[in-house]
Amino acid sequence: GCAQRKLPGTFPSARGNGFWAGVRQAGRKVLASAGSAAADDLERQILAGWQQGQGARSLITLVIDGINGQIVGLVRLRTAIAALPEVKELRLKEMTGDQSVLVVNYDGTPRALADALSQIRSTDFGIDLESVADDTVRLLLRQP
Repeated sequence: GCAQRKLPGTFPSARGNGFWAGVRQAGRKVLASAGSAAADDLERQILAGWQQGQGARSLITLVIDGINGQIVGLVRLRTAIAALPEVKELRLKEMTGDQSVLVVNYDGTPRALADALSQIRSTDFGIDLESVADDTVRLLLRQP
């Protein structure tokens, strides 16, 4: 018979494709892991770029307590908030009997939004700033 010569730098034959199937499977796992890490890194880069493109704009949750029976005041407050030049979008997220939760797309920080809200004056309602924490501003709607 013919003698098989082993070439330098080759893997020994492991009787058929079993050995190479294992190598291919290990290679796929390494590539999948690398692909997942690259996707995570790309996601972080895209998000950072998007946020940078947004400037200091943030989505701020605005919780308004004390709604009970003051629907007209709430509507007028929402109109006044929407009229602030830094407000790019205002959406109702949730409404219960005594509370309204809004999401504000705002060119600035939650503290800056709170300061702007404290300047709103109306004969239809009054507002008291209850708290500013992270991305949430909490107000109390009261009778004027």
